[in-house]
Amino acid sequence: MSLNKVRLGKLVQKQTQFKLRSYSGIFSSLIVLQVLGILFSLNGVGMTGTSAYNMSVSITYYSADIVVVLTLIWAFISAILITTKAYREDDYIFVTNRLSSNLSNIIFMAIASIIGGVTAILSGFLLKLVVYTFFTAEFMHTGTSMLLSEVIGGAIIVILYVFLACAAGYLIGSIAQMNRMFIILVPVIVIGTTLLLEMSSSKLTTYMIEFYFYEHSFLMSLLKGFFTAVLLFTLATLLSNRKEVRA
Repeated sequence: MSLNKVRLGKLVQKQTQFKLRSYSGIFSSLIVLQVLGILFSLNGVGMTGTSAYNMSVSITYYSADIVVVLTLIWAFISAILITTKAYREDDYIFVTNRLSSNLSNIIFMAIASIIGGVTAILSGFLLKLVVYTFFTAEFMHTGTSMLLSEVIGGAIIVILYVFLACAAGYLIGSIAQMNRMFIILVPVIVIGTTLLLEMSSSKLTTYMIEFYFYEHSFLMSLLKGFFTAVLLFTLATLLSNRKEVRA
């Protein structure tokens, strides 16, 4: 029996470093999705126009909204994949336990959220540069007057919501791993709930949307997103700890 005592912090650090090197495919898929998002956005995300006195004006709006949505979907699916058996068994090349595995996963997803959020925000500037360079327009306002603080604030919010999408996916993945039946039931429940919410005009649905997406205070948005993510990750960790230890 080894007399070496493995410290939790050191173990989590090694596992996180290993996952950053090994899970490169997750970041490759992010690049592909964001490039697709930019291509889909080349026609603009909105358009308006008016005409008067034999003169017409057409305005096309360009933003990184589609890229951000695809990044959220990427985060959600990637978090579910991390909970699958193929990814979980990678942890067993280390002396490990459920806690260190979950902590390293959460740190990995936090780093992935930062990368995904920053690149999603920067893709908006790349999109405008591509449109300005390769497409003809009589006049184009590129938004260069945007303050640096606004860009940083927007990036922080996007990073937080990408992290929140990771937390939701991680919880659903952890539930699915508890029983094989959940693998079938979870997509059905998610799709069914989404359709039900779209068809209903319940006050609860309206409140939840306003609670997370219509908050005017920057600090409150951060707190709501952060504590919701912490709650979801805590539930996922508690569920995974109930599973049997691998022999």
